[in-house]
Parts: sequence; structure tokens; C-alpha cells
Amino acid sequence: MSLERGPEDPGAPVTAYNWQDPPFNRWAFWHVGDVLPTYPVARSDGPVRALPAALPTSGAVLDLFGVAVTRTDGSAGTAGEVLSGTFTDAYAVLQDGELVTEWYGPLGAPDRPHALMSVSKSVVGCVAAVLIDRGQLDPRALVTAYVPELASSGYAGATVRHVLDMRSGVAFLEEYANPQADIRQLDEWIGWQPGTDGPPDGEPRGLYHFLTTLQAEAPHGSRFLYRSAESDVLGWVCERAAGRPMAELISALVWAPMGAQYDARLLHDGLGTAVHDGGLCATARDVARFGQMLLDGGAVPDGTGGTRQVVPPRWLRDGWAVDADVRSAFAG
Repeated sequence: MSLERGPEDPGAPVTAYNWQDPPFNRWAFWHVGDVLPTYPVARSDGPVRALPAALPTSGAVLDLFGVAVTRTDGSAGTAGEVLSGTFTDAYAVLQDGELVTEWYGPLGAPDRPHALMSVSKSVVGCVAAVLIDRGQLDPRALVTAYVPELASSGYAGATVRHVLDMRSGVAFLEEYANPQADIRQLDEWIGWQPGTDGPPDGEPRGLYHFLTTLQAEAPHGSRFLYRSAESDVLGWVCERAAGRPMAELISALVWAPMGAQYDARLLHDGLGTAVHDGGLCATARDVARFGQMLLDGGAVPDGTGGTRQVVPPRWLRDGWAVDADVRSAFAG
């Protein structure tokens, strides 16, 4: 779909084709739900985690824009100049659970969700962590035990752990500037590119159908390679293991328990399949809450002076202290 625009926006409509490209993305990243289909990720009616304002120790308000920095080319500048030069939309800074400072560009606001892109992968990973901790998902099981539709794809023989670690042997080229790369083909199959009735070859479109076409090029577990398709397979596996769609899983297992203040949004492919690899949209403050929860070992205040666990601490310890095999594969 396309939209009529306001005076602060680029001089052409934002569409499902151009929403990720400049200058359209400046507006689109704050209004994803106006351009693409989304599911609500409810914060439910539980308590909101407070973000108390930190008291300045010097009596002065922190001026992040004025902080002096040295750019990679050796030139001097300020943090404000770097943020402007990189088209930053917003920032929020916590220290010890307190809100030190925040800033929003002219299109943003504290209560407005922004596209998180691949930060979504971390949230889906936490969903998997909770399901594993509850015994609903076995990381040693084959992917096809949960999603038999992948039996004829390159994911045959891959375990849940392989896709969690992005160590399957499936071929998937993640080059965003290459229009022929698999990541761009994925966009076409989920309808973010021209030809929303389907890919040029007439195959039925949709994210899950696309995943069934991917083939392997290396033994599973032999390498680490960053691929968004791995997170999409993981999301599919989580949905099958729990018997619930991803928007509900994020809400019930992460978003509501961590004390989010606002509902989030989750993109889907127009056929109902969530975009697990990069479809989440949330406010800066709630992203900060998510980060603080992980920093605190997966726990949040329970309102009585204690804490309650959201993400299993063992999961986070495994991430911080990975074994030699995982470390060497990542370094490679």
C-alpha cells in the first residue's frame, strides 16, 4: 500500500517496496504499521517496569550531543554530529536501571514504536530460551521434528541448536546491496518488493514457503554464518513447539513479564506468517527495558523488593561463556 504524506516527509509516497530505503525509511521506520501488515504484541495489563529519571550528579543535565569524539578517520567531532551524520532517529540511555537521558528526532516520540530490524532476533531467541527451559522445545531435536515441511529442504538433518547458533549448512547470501542475494529474494517472497502476487516464477509466495526452497551447501554444524533465514526457521519451530503464533509468544513470555510500557508490533508476510528475523517494532524505552532485563541476568523487579525471572539465567550464562567449538566457529 502507499500513503499520502505530510510536509515533514519525502516528496513521494512510502510503499511496501521503498520503505527500507532512504529517504523514505526516516518516516517508515516510525510508521511501519501504516505501510505493512502487523500483529499486535500486547504488553497486557501487568505492572510496567519503572524507569526513574537519574539525578544528575553535577547538578547539570547531561548533554550527550556535546560529548567530544574522534571519528575513525581521525577527525574531531561531537556525538551530536555523529548522530546527525548517521541519521539517528532516537536514543535512550539507562544506567543502573535509571533513565539518564533520551532524545527523539522530529518524527519520533517516547510512545511511538520504531522498527527494530534484526534486534528482533534477540527477542525470538529469548522466546526459544523460555520454551527450552520449560521443556517445550528440545535444542537437540531435528528441526524437521517440529516442522516436517522442511524435510525436502537444506534444513533436513539440522537441529534446533544449529539454527539457534546460525550453524546450519544452508546456503543463504545476506548481502543487502545485492538485488540477487537471498535476503532480497526473501523480501520478494513475503511481498515487500514489486509483484505482491508472488515471485516471478509463479511459486506461491510467503515466508514459510520460501524457507522450504533453501538448500544446503555445507555440513550442519561445520561453520557459523550470519543468515536471517536461520531466525525465521527458529521462529517457525517455536510456534510449532508451543502451538501459538510468535506475536502471542513474545507477549506472554517476554514483553509482558519484563514490564513493557507499550504494545509492540510484529510484521507478517500478508499471509499471516510473522517475520521473525526483523519484524518487531517497539519504543526506545521498552527496548531499553529489554536490554536492562538481560543485563540483570534475565530478571526484573517484582515490586516487593525482590526479582522475578523472565529469561532463564542458564541461557544467558551459555551466551556469555560459550565453549571452544562455538567460539572458534564464530571467530572463523
